[in-house]
Amino acid sequence: MTNSAKRCQLYDTTLRDGAQGEGVNFSLDDKLKIAKALADLGIDFIEAGYASSSPEDMEVFKRLTTTSLGNAQIVAFGSTRKKSNSAENDSGLKAILETGAKTATIFGKSSKLHVSEVLKTTPDKNLEMIHDSISFLKSKDLRVIFDAEHFFDGYAEDSMFAVKVLDAAKDAGASMLVLCDTNGGSFPKHIEKVTGDIVGRFGDIVGIHAHNDTECAVANSIAAVTAGAVHIQGTMNGYGERIGNANLISVIVGLYKLGFSTINEKKMSQLTSLSKYIARVVNEPNNPRLPYVGERAFTHKAGTHIDAILKTPQAYEHIRPELVGNARRTLTSKHSGKAAILNKMKEFKLDVTEDQLESLTNMVKDLERHGFEFENSDASLYLRMVEHIGKYSPPFTVHNYVATDNSNKYQSVGMEVQIGQEIVLTTAESRKGLVDAIRKALDHALASKFPDVSKITLEDFRVMDLDTERSTEARVGVWIRSRCDNVTFWTIGISSNMLRASLDAIEDSKKYGLLVLAGKIRI
Repeated sequence: MTNSAKRCQLYDTTLRDGAQGEGVNFSLDDKLKIAKALADLGIDFIEAGYASSSPEDMEVFKRLTTTSLGNAQIVAFGSTRKKSNSAENDSGLKAILETGAKTATIFGKSSKLHVSEVLKTTPDKNLEMIHDSISFLKSKDLRVIFDAEHFFDGYAEDSMFAVKVLDAAKDAGASMLVLCDTNGGSFPKHIEKVTGDIVGRFGDIVGIHAHNDTECAVANSIAAVTAGAVHIQGTMNGYGERIGNANLISVIVGLYKLGFSTINEKKMSQLTSLSKYIARVVNEPNNPRLPYVGERAFTHKAGTHIDAILKTPQAYEHIRPELVGNARRTLTSKHSGKAAILNKMKEFKLDVTEDQLESLTNMVKDLERHGFEFENSDASLYLRMVEHIGKYSPPFTVHNYVATDNSNKYQSVGMEVQIGQEIVLTTAESRKGLVDAIRKALDHALASKFPDVSKITLEDFRVMDLDTERSTEARVGVWIRSRCDNVTFWTIGISSNMLRASLDAIEDSKKYGLLVLAGKIRI
């Protein structure tokens, strides 16, 4: 089979299987927005939820089945009928019909262990339940996808029974037979061998649903496709129960690299923004180490690597970051040479002379010997660089501060800030802690001269003890993530005193944010 001619269906279950992950919750509005984003990306099937789980899910189906989603099919998920019910009287199957969805996915047991120990029934009865459920939904003009739950484990236990399960589903009218690695314990070689056997028997109606318990879900999904599977189920960012499901984003790009067709190539540039958007909806930090779309996916630190990619990006990048909507980053550290510093200046859109480049390189190395880690604090690095080459004068400076901890009541800070030629004395208190009091005091001091300073908001705060080259002086690092006008940036403060380090990081945050507000940041 020629890879380039093969089209693979994408089936997203973020709204159902993904929502079963710990800490993942979607509101009705979240589900509607995510479904629209998935449809725009080009996902073929969007599983909107478990048909009989809640009234909210039923409302989701009601809204989605009357919403224009292009070619995407909304799918209702459910199980085979209960062993004591007929298909016509089964509440779960009735709920599927009530969703209004034209496609249903039914899961059934393909492992004898589950049949006997979980369902507490016989193999023959299990086959009847599968056949009856699919036949009933087909009689109501629904397309039915069959998820063969625990298939790879079941195939290892009793391959003849596992195949009989698929036979029953196909005979009843299932349009797709999905092999599920439900426990997530399989490896690519086993997945490829078994999937190849099943494709040889059933042809181009075989799919894969992989969980990530061995961190092989993406590899297993791709192995199944190379063995002949034409339908891949997964979730965005790999959300899901336990460790999660196959990350469809990585599957999409992996299959693209192998010459398989999934979404339109022009749509692939949406992958990074979609990954970040869904992470925000889930309310968890976007994983910077995600392949392709993570912040660190195209980040280079070693001097030799940076020198090489400046000459030819293919030296250390297996795809173009622009393909998936991501961007190349280079990190500046004591391990970096002039090539890395020069590239960072290009990222900052700053022109420097050879002498300035040499001086900047020495400055960065010296600062990092004392604990500064600019690789994760570009805003502070930018401020140091532009000031060092004479292209920036700080609009204010904090000279002195006094902090008072009033135990259970509140914490207060007094501060002396120089703004131009003016000295401003200010105080602030907070019940959230001294760091928040420092932020408020600085905002108060700057407000008269810079009324929009409150738009520079603190989003994250991290503290770490540092092992610097000054072994006789214990130092602490404080990293702060801030946001201003939809620009997110990190600053750093280093000191033997945690509050001083916090103040320095906050001070950099306000300085950089003021440049953003003034439209002077071109990064």
